Amino acid sequence: MPICATRAMCPSIRLASARRSASCWVRASASSGHEPSPSGRPHATLSVAKRDLLLMAAAAPAMMLRPVLADEVAQPAQPAPAPPPPPPPPMAGAGVQLMDEPVALFQYQWTSEVAPNLRVKAYHAIIFQARPACWQRIAQAIQNSRYTELEQDLKEGQFADLRQAAMYIPWALLQRDDFTAATDARKAYNEFNAHIQDLQSAALAAAAGDADPQRVQQSFILMSASLDGFLAAVPSTYLGNGPKA
Repeated sequence: MPICATRAMCPSIRLASARRSASCWVRASASSGHEPSPSGRPHATLSVAKRDLLLMAAAAPAMMLRPVLADEVAQPAQPAPAPPPPPPPPMAGAGVQLMDEPVALFQYQWTSEVAPNLRVKAYHAIIFQARPACWQRIAQAIQNSRYTELEQDLKEGQFADLRQAAMYIPWALLQRDDFTAATDARKAYNEFNAHIQDLQSAALAAAAGDADPQRVQQSFILMSASLDGFLAAVPSTYLGNGPKA
């Protein structure tokens, strides 16, 4: 590569050459009193100021004569980074449980307003008062093949009050510390409730044409007999005017 090209590519080479030239001129000037030229011919005598400038250029350190790099130029101040966003709320998953709605421990299959704090005698009276009208309505629905209406009647109205009163009788016996009577009444109630559900299933199947209407009639008879067995499991001492009533 030519020397001129090498000097053009490397600024430090050019600066070193300039210092050597300045030193030669200063030494020549000091010996002859004239300013030498690049061609070797002397010029006019150097002035004191010009000679001092040449001496300063020859004695300048390399760090003062090197070019300024781009990364050494003062940069404008950068804005502070924005704070990180807040963490998202916890999602339902492993180790996290969100309780948005209360959990129902028991859900009734019917609608009734019978209170849960009555005596055994009061529940027994509700059953006896509601039974005649409920049985007549069920019999008419079966006779007229209104099976969808029958299934709905078993979940509301007087029959719903009858169901709820029967469900509370074992609890009322337990409140009187009669554990034997409460246990027997609970077993009898479970059988009665199972026959009610069988009657509901038979009515829905008959309404869809998937069951013989005779099955609905048979389920009604079994449900009525199970209610008689449930009432027989309640001790008569809680139904009269005695001290336990």
